[in-house]
Amino acid sequence: MNLWPELDLNNISTPAMVLKDQAEYLSNSTNNVLNAFIKSSVTDTNGNYFETTHPIKHEFVIIAPQLKNYSYELFYVVHGLDIYPLEIFWSDQKFKPIYTVRNEADFLESLKQVFADPKTFKVIQALYTQIA
Repeated sequence: MNLWPELDLNNISTPAMVLKDQAEYLSNSTNNVLNAFIKSSVTDTNGNYFETTHPIKHEFVIIAPQLKNYSYELFYVVHGLDIYPLEIFWSDQKFKPIYTVRNEADFLESLKQVFADPKTFKVIQALYTQIA
C-alpha cells in the first residue's frame, strides 16, 4: 500500500537549473567560443562543510575550449535545502557575499546584476579576445 501523496515535482526551479540555463546563454552568445558549466557540491574544496544553513554550493565556471579548456570560476551560490535565502559570492572574495537573496525573483535580478557587472565583462572580454 502506497501512503505517499501525489508528488508534483515537475514545476520546481532550483538555483542550479537557473545557472545551467545561463551557462547555455553564454555559449550561444559567444558562438561557443566560451562555454560555462555549473559545478555543484555539498562541501568546500577543503572538505569542510559550509555552515549548516548553506551546505550546497554551485560554482559558475567559464571555459575557453580553444585555450586548452582554460577555466575561470566567476562566482558561486550557496544555499540550504530550503534554497532561500541564498548567498552569491565572487569567487575571489570568498568571505563577503555580494548578494543575499530571499526568493527566486530576487535571485534572477541579482544574477542579472552579476552578469552585467564590469568584473564579469572584463573576464568575458579577456577570454574572448584571446581566441576570436
